[in-house]
Amino acid sequence: MRRGSTSSVRHQRAMMLPASAGGNRVPVIAQLVQSDEVTVRDVIHRFNEMGLACLDSSVGGRARGPGPSGDGPEGRPRCANS
Repeated sequence: MRRGSTSSVRHQRAMMLPASAGGNRVPVIAQLVQSDEVTVRDVIHRFNEMGLACLDSSVGGRARGPGPSGDGPEGRPRCANS
């Protein structure tokens, strides 16, 4: 289920970056953009890794856990040590 349109997700992510650059802590940013702290951390980490490409809705989000078949997020079997 989608939680917002592509543009609203991009806008939400874009608001996180200057808030972080301004020295705000993750809980404050999460409250500002009405998001989860884990999401804020993920976006900031992705920005540090890939720059503004992290704003694209096709990039980001958390990987899904194993499905009922035990496959990993890409449909490949998960490694025993992961």
